[in-house]
Amino acid sequence: MRVLLVNENFHPEVAAVAQYMVDLCEDFTREGFQVSVLCGRGRYENRRNRTTEALRECLASITVHRVPSCRLRSTGGRLFGYALFHLAALMRSLFLRRIDCVIAFTAPPLIAFVGVVLRWIRGTPFVYVVEDLYPDVAIALVLMDEASMAGRLLQRLSGWILRRADEVIAIGSLMRVRLLRYGVDPAKIHVVHNWADDTAIYPAKARRDLSGGTIDLRDRFVVQYSGHMGEAHSFEELLDAARRLRTDERFVFLLVGGGPKEGGIRAAIESDSLTNVLLVPYQDRADLPATLNTATVSFVCLHPDLEGLIVPSKIYGAMAAGKPILFLGSPNGEIAQIVERARCGRVVRSGDFESLVDAIRELQADPELVKTLGKNARDYLVENFARSKQTAKHARVVAKAVHGSVPR
Repeated sequence: MRVLLVNENFHPEVAAVAQYMVDLCEDFTREGFQVSVLCGRGRYENRRNRTTEALRECLASITVHRVPSCRLRSTGGRLFGYALFHLAALMRSLFLRRIDCVIAFTAPPLIAFVGVVLRWIRGTPFVYVVEDLYPDVAIALVLMDEASMAGRLLQRLSGWILRRADEVIAIGSLMRVRLLRYGVDPAKIHVVHNWADDTAIYPAKARRDLSGGTIDLRDRFVVQYSGHMGEAHSFEELLDAARRLRTDERFVFLLVGGGPKEGGIRAAIESDSLTNVLLVPYQDRADLPATLNTATVSFVCLHPDLEGLIVPSKIYGAMAAGKPILFLGSPNGEIAQIVERARCGRVVRSGDFESLVDAIRELQADPELVKTLGKNARDYLVENFARSKQTAKHARVVAKAVHGSVPR
């Protein structure tokens, strides 16, 4: 079976969806699929290694087609970048060899339109993998007015594309509810969570060189955030906890990654002289297992209004590393449900500054509890969110799109 994955971000970028696509491509190839990818040429928040990839390359039996794209920070620049990639990807897709299925993701927003066009012109089935539901995310973040002409138009366009997909993958049960509101046929919606590679990420010796010698991480209680620092995430409560615990040398707050909120976090660290907070850039994927194991507990957060629109993928890597989860967000949200079912951490409501500090202190005071929660996290991940299981589910959805039924 010949499949084409479409998304702007792909290897060697560090965006979560780019890494998930690599996993899918590799596992699809092992299943005998002929895999190709249509993506952009830029890099995602990787300041250490900026190179330009060839327009077409072969990566471990995966054919990669790269088209022009750009990433400007201004609103107008982002819109121009979206339009450029949409047009370039659409034009390139029309000249690719015939494929059996298109798998479209959600960066940039509504890029699944390429799947709709190929379905029209060639009759190619397409699967829509909804990692982030747009324009709902922009509306929830008050970046777009739902009642505006643009808001209404994009919502209608989003629903129109979703309803024309042969199959739709939601990465959480609450996202499935959101998709039903768009009028998507329930029989087409498949809840397939994201994952971690439990054979590559597992409890192991921690990295101690992340601080560059500025903070001794040995024998410290490390509260770690690892990943994108975007508008969907709240760091005010975590920084407040760091302020309250700044005189207690047992605690270190380690933030690994980057994004739009990185500048504000750095400014807060400097203005408040938070010497117990360490901010380091994205780490190479090969170093991720050791980096995640630097944590004593892993901090995950999500704005409550974004439940059902986004599922922070960082939770899966942390669980694979056997780390307790400290979640800040809605107690009724997707991540909170996972933490409760797995019995692997603590859930704190957004804005509850006191409870967050109390949870950190509770965990620091009980190493056996931390060990138990971490083991529960690892066990639940292996049973429910292991890479091999989740990519196999994707393969079955693709088979259903192509053949009309899901093989057992």
